Amino acid sequence: MIAAMGVYVITDDIVRQQEISLEKTHYLSQWAFTNRILKATKWAAMQEGDIQYMQMTSFGCGPDAFLIDEVRNLLKRYGKNLTLLKIDDVNNIGSIKLRVRSLVESLNFSLKHSQAKDPEPFVSTAPFTKKDKRRKSSLHSLRLSFHHSFHPS
Repeated sequence: MIAAMGVYVITDDIVRQQEISLEKTHYLSQWAFTNRILKATKWAAMQEGDIQYMQMTSFGCGPDAFLIDEVRNLLKRYGKNLTLLKIDDVNNIGSIKLRVRSLVESLNFSLKHSQAKDPEPFVSTAPFTKKDKRRKSSLHSLRLSFHHSFHPS
C-alpha cells in the first residue's frame, strides 16, 4: 500500500546483521524484537532527511507500547518525528490509506522545508545512589480546580 504511493519501504530487517549501539537510550536491552525496533529507529534517525521512520502497530499492549517514548526521543534528537499508525480499531482499509497518504504528503512538505542539523546530546537523569537515600524529598501533586471539591486544601 505505501510502496504503491511512490514511497520506498525499508523494513526493520535491514538492521538484523548490523552493529548499531543502543548505549545512549533509556532502555534495558533484553528482547530481540524490541532491540530491532530501537536499532531500526536509530538507523533511520542517522540517515539523511529523506529517510523517515514509521511504525504501524495493531494494538498498544505489546512490547512496542513501552518503547514508543524512547523511539520518539531518539528520533527527536536527530531532528525527525515519529509517525505511529495505530490500526487496531480500523476495519476500513480506506481510512488507513487516507492516513498513509496524508503522511506521505506531510513528509514531502517537511523535506522541502527542513534543514540538516547535528543530533542533540543524550540527556539522562542522574542515577539514584546511597547518598540520595539520606536526602529529604517530597512529592507534590498538581492540584487542579476540580480536585478541590474532592480533596480540600
